Amino acid sequence: MKPIVIRCPVKGRWSFLNPPGHHPDAKDFVAVDENAKPYKGIALLKHLLGRLKVSEVFSWEAPVFAPFDGSIIKVENACEDRQRLSLISDVYSGLFLGKQEYAEHENEFFGNHIIMQSNHGIYALFAHLKKGSVQVKQGDKIKTGNPLASIGNSGNSIQPHLHFHLMQENEPLTSEPLPFVFSACELQNDTLWTKVKNTLPKNRRVFRVVDGA
Repeated sequence: MKPIVIRCPVKGRWSFLNPPGHHPDAKDFVAVDENAKPYKGIALLKHLLGRLKVSEVFSWEAPVFAPFDGSIIKVENACEDRQRLSLISDVYSGLFLGKQEYAEHENEFFGNHIIMQSNHGIYALFAHLKKGSVQVKQGDKIKTGNPLASIGNSGNSIQPHLHFHLMQENEPLTSEPLPFVFSACELQNDTLWTKVKNTLPKNRRVFRVVDGA
């Protein structure tokens, strides 16, 4: 299938941090600094010791935007966010205890989430949003670039990030993710940024999106 062209649902500097076994067309967006780190350097030790707060992660509370025109199909906005992070136990839980087939309900896996349908019938899932941050409701008509919510740490999440994928059907636990590309973004090459169109950055490649892209 030809990749679907969308506007990137976040702005600023990001990278895809997809864990082993993750579907290649489902992306985990992680905000990073100029050194491609998700938090300040000293925070790594706190992360290992289980003392890292979600507020110390750059992705925390980052705004999420609509990638296309469409309507809101489903909203979940009441799941709690885990406030402290432990790298070892969270990775273990995420890889071995949190697989989708063991989730009895979508909320357990995706936490606070939005399902949006494009005017062409494609569905988008935005997962692990912050409790109480969702700004839309079921049935709302949405334009590209409208704010939707903020990134949180709800559901099966090892750290604040946005899980995003497109689907042919409104079945986020079982529907096969669809390929997509960004209409525009910039790729980092050392200290330089290169503008690209209709491209999806590779995993761990730093990219950025500015207003109007």
